[in-house]
Amino acid sequence: MSCIKPRALIIFISGHGYGHVSRMSHVINVLYKSLKHNEKLIIITTADPKFILQRESKNVIIIKQQHDIGLIQQDSFNIDIDTTINKLIWLKENTQYIIENILKQIAHFEISLILSDISPLAFKLAKILDSPAFFVGNFTWTDIYQDLSDIDHRFLEFIPLINQQYQYAEKCFSLPMHTLMQPFNKDKLIKLPFIAPPESSMTIEEWERLTRQKYGAKKVVLLSFGGFDFNDLPTSYLKKLSDKYLFITTRAMGRTASSNMITIDSMCLDYSGLIKFSDLVITKPGYGIITDCLRHSKPILYTDRGRFVEYDILKNWLDQNHPSKYISNQILLSGKLGDPIEELLSQNFEFNVFDLSGAAKLSKYLMRELS
Repeated sequence: MSCIKPRALIIFISGHGYGHVSRMSHVINVLYKSLKHNEKLIIITTADPKFILQRESKNVIIIKQQHDIGLIQQDSFNIDIDTTINKLIWLKENTQYIIENILKQIAHFEISLILSDISPLAFKLAKILDSPAFFVGNFTWTDIYQDLSDIDHRFLEFIPLINQQYQYAEKCFSLPMHTLMQPFNKDKLIKLPFIAPPESSMTIEEWERLTRQKYGAKKVVLLSFGGFDFNDLPTSYLKKLSDKYLFITTRAMGRTASSNMITIDSMCLDYSGLIKFSDLVITKPGYGIITDCLRHSKPILYTDRGRFVEYDILKNWLDQNHPSKYISNQILLSGKLGDPIEELLSQNFEFNVFDLSGAAKLSKYLMRELS
């Protein structure tokens, strides 16, 4: 008597960056509600599951496996090129082992579909399984490495393999603020609206317990820089702003933090809640933080993020579509933030309304494929 394998949908999530994890978390929680009782979600990622799932479920399986390198950062602004290249070499040499390890763990399932944000290796697995596979994102690693090859030609040696793997994708769901989306042909592209998280359910009381501060006493400024410390940030200038502004960060700000600087545990699960109760967000442009600010209607004071082809696209989009202002890394790291904050908050800005239904529309498309 043959045993019928339960059906499963595999989702690859790049563990590099808030944007990938936050948007795919929203997609996963929408997909979860559409699952039939015998269907499973298999999530392959290095990200902490706490940031992906709203609830534990026997229908969701997490496989902790590195499958994507991305870019290794020295800090919030600079790429560690040598380490990135070495990691890419490691991934190339170990791809077969990684594939075999995943195949062992999914052997008891019938894989109906694979979705990847934005790992190329996912499509190699799809080719082996003969399963339909779909890409979702606002850039590809081909775009990123091609641009960085001007700095270090070693990036070029990885592009042919990455392109080959991407070619196995049936469709590419391109998000707003996207790059050229190499190597996908136009006939494979499907435009999606923004994938943005739902509005945070954090209450004022919860915010006050988390920050140990009274809400509304001062303007709240969130410093959001992807989990990197600002150990050398001078706080003397921030102290001068203590009568007006409360600064929030999820990382340490040096040994002499001012009284108006609050450090939140970096494992704070409702990061959107910190954005919800901020008057302004200071950050480097990234897909995740921008969509969070769109959802919660928050102005953005942004700075450079180093050589990254996505940056100019995000910067131009902010300049044209969202209340925002640029400051240099030098001004940020000097701590002289009073004037740019005042200039941005003093503007009579309005927030444009954008379609943020990308997760629902992507999920509906995938469920049609599964039916």
